[in-house]
Amino acid sequence: MLDRQVASPAVPEPADDALGSLHGRLNDFTPESQQLRTIPRDTQVVEALTMMRLEGFSQLPVMHNERLVGVFSYRSFARRLLELDLGAGVDVLRLSVADVVDDLPLMPPDQDVEAAIAAVERDDAVLVRDRDGISAIVTASDLLVGLRALTRPFVLLMELERSLRAIVDHALPAEQLEPLARQILANAYKGREDDLPTTTSDMTFGDLVSVVRDGRAWTDIGNAIGGSRDIVGIRLGPIPGIRNTVLHFRRALSPDEDEKLVAAHEWVGRQAVTLGLLDA
Repeated sequence: MLDRQVASPAVPEPADDALGSLHGRLNDFTPESQQLRTIPRDTQVVEALTMMRLEGFSQLPVMHNERLVGVFSYRSFARRLLELDLGAGVDVLRLSVADVVDDLPLMPPDQDVEAAIAAVERDDAVLVRDRDGISAIVTASDLLVGLRALTRPFVLLMELERSLRAIVDHALPAEQLEPLARQILANAYKGREDDLPTTTSDMTFGDLVSVVRDGRAWTDIGNAIGGSRDIVGIRLGPIPGIRNTVLHFRRALSPDEDEKLVAAHEWVGRQAVTLGLLDA
């Protein structure tokens, strides 16, 4: 058996600077529910592959006397077989996993996420190692799930705002929208009248909501989307505040805020689809 036991590099001390606490770290992308599974170095390949298939793992750290030998994965298995060129007479499923492992980068939990992403792009995964040893594996899928969670509110807001602009443009032609905007937004732009927007492309999201909810514009907007002004207020009223929270990176949205954002996104999107402004 080819023993590839390697010494693990020292784990850097966790960052305790104020800036570090504000930046994305590797532990932000480590699945909370992950239960790390390791296997001994004399495990046969067939056993490791069976475990991976049944339990949904893509990598398994290989250990010996509490030290890391390497990581067994579908990728490492294929790569090492090509390198070893064992011939047709060898039952590769009976090899020990230690013969067909790769080395993955070892990173502390507070590693900045940019470095972690670069390592995962190169090696498919990284090992998270704290003072007690290997604590987790972070894969490309984990990063994708984490990044999706971070970007989801921004995407929802972008789509909601684009749909609402399209609805207003559909319901109110430019020559009709301009005078209405000057009336509806007059108080908001008092003392800075030159900045008052009269087209949807120049309006903030709050401006759009004010126009849609105003009774002076409601006849045409209501004819376009149906429903009542009360429903519009319920759906869109909280969104400008939620938008400010998201775009100013103040904090994560509460479950209630997230629910309201999703509901508004679905409602506005449904109106846009009904009007033929979006594909279903």
